[in-house]
Amino acid sequence: MPQPRSARSDTSDADIEGLQEQELVNLQRSFRNMEEDRSFYTEESQNMIRKQRQEMNLLLREK
Repeated sequence: MPQPRSARSDTSDADIEGLQEQELVNLQRSFRNMEEDRSFYTEESQNMIRKQRQEMNLLLREK
């Protein structure tokens, strides 16, 4: 015999889909933010490496 459901545990499929859709939106937003952060970090790292190489070349020429 099935157990009776309380009003609180009686979530409809539409409610569950709504929660899943919201979670998907949140995850997509987080993913975009992480991609932007990664892109920014990559650019900054490349700039730093470029400057360090230039400095190394200058120092090598001074030898």
